[in-house]
Amino acid sequence: MPFTTQRFSNGACALLAAVSIVTALHARAADPDGVVRPKFIKGRPVTVTYSGGRIAQLVMSQPVDARVEVPMKVEENTCSAEAESAGQSCRYVANYRRHRFELHWTKHPKKELIGKPIRRKESHPLGPEAFQFATWYALEREQYPESTKGLPADEIICDNFKWLPGASALKTGQSYQITQWLSQIMTLNLENGESDNAFHSGLDTMTLKKKSDTVFEVARVKRLFTQIKFLIPLINMITVVVPASPKAPKGELCQVTLKPDELRLMRKIVLDSDGDYKFRPYVFGSDLNFAKSMYAPRIFETPEDMIE
Repeated sequence: MPFTTQRFSNGACALLAAVSIVTALHARAADPDGVVRPKFIKGRPVTVTYSGGRIAQLVMSQPVDARVEVPMKVEENTCSAEAESAGQSCRYVANYRRHRFELHWTKHPKKELIGKPIRRKESHPLGPEAFQFATWYALEREQYPESTKGLPADEIICDNFKWLPGASALKTGQSYQITQWLSQIMTLNLENGESDNAFHSGLDTMTLKKKSDTVFEVARVKRLFTQIKFLIPLINMITVVVPASPKAPKGELCQVTLKPDELRLMRKIVLDSDGDYKFRPYVFGSDLNFAKSMYAPRIFETPEDMIE
């Protein structure tokens, strides 16, 4: 079916929506909290029937490719005795692709609203816009080869790579292997009530390919793991685990700590909803798009009395 076009403005509600989990996977019904559940029937569009004969349909946008540059600084380095590695600035260039999902009215007493997205009342804590994203990162090419097909590889750009043992001596086109790339986030320790750093995501066996003295491409990632789906390993403090030297015995490792500007990443990936999106009805079970976004949405969780 053809796409339709709609223009949208930035919606800060996405940050809160991004950590919610949809549980509406069964028959349509009004819950005690006033939420109307959708119908999920394989091979058919997803619809929600509200009071007054109003019907909304789940629609999906065409994929939009984007990139964000995340500045990073070397904080600590147990690998190199070179003092200049501390405080060194780098940039991580992350590439990603995403779809936007919304509910559009297909039947409504106000004819002018047909084909328009449903909106929440201004008093709703998440704001008036109701949408969600399903996002794929270039880092996920091993897990989702079709969904990430055509995305450029991520890059790490630095003035030099003295902070990585042996990386500077490589020739263009040669590879460098990072054993682990781990990212931390502040969490509340329920036992003592204090905030602690805990690993939330990471990469196993990250292979870099040298493009120049200042640029390494992320050629391959064996495995990406994460506890919070929309967070890729570029948040808070990053711990890079690598061989202590090019000739170090197997298992002899050292660590480099990087501090990224995660706010720039979060604003771009989570909050930036600007764009011209072309939509078509989403057919349940036709692909993995909505299944992957199940980690993020809340468009089905709005009580009916909060919908305009």
